[in-house]
Amino acid sequence: ELKLQYMLIDDGWYYGSTGDGQYNADADILRPVEHLDLPGLVNYARKRDVGLWLWAHWRALDAHMDEALTWYQQLGIKGIKVDFMDRDDQQMVDFYHHLLSKAAEHKLLVDLHGAYHPTGLTRTYPNYLTQEGVLGAEYNKWSARITATHNLTLPFTRMLLGPMDY
Repeated sequence: ELKLQYMLIDDGWYYGSTGDGQYNADADILRPVEHLDLPGLVNYARKRDVGLWLWAHWRALDAHMDEALTWYQQLGIKGIKVDFMDRDDQQMVDFYHHLLSKAAEHKLLVDLHGAYHPTGLTRTYPNYLTQEGVLGAEYNKWSARITATHNLTLPFTRMLLGPMDY
């Protein structure tokens, strides 16, 4: 009815996710919370031509990447939104490349939220759909910095670097 191509199941869908960005070492991205029938939800969405994406904290995903991406592909998940990387050291750059390569093998799209500035990775990894790396709409919850001028400037500044998850 709304003609949505994709829908995101955000933070809180898997056991141990904290909802506040803090990493929980007991989090299990292979175990949906009790009240969520993930296979049923995927089937419901599929019948309506909507692809589902799943949110994941990067550390929880990194701990079980191969198993998780295999399971997501088998379920019919279309993409993953990975969050809270918040740095650009060599370990994180390596994580980006490893994740994007593995996700491509499993035919999963990727949105890196809490990402460092774009560096051209979308040319190497066509499954890398977008990334944050911007002062975006979520800041409206706690700040008045998102002005009309800011929004009108983004296409001519930030978006020159690559796709943007606003």
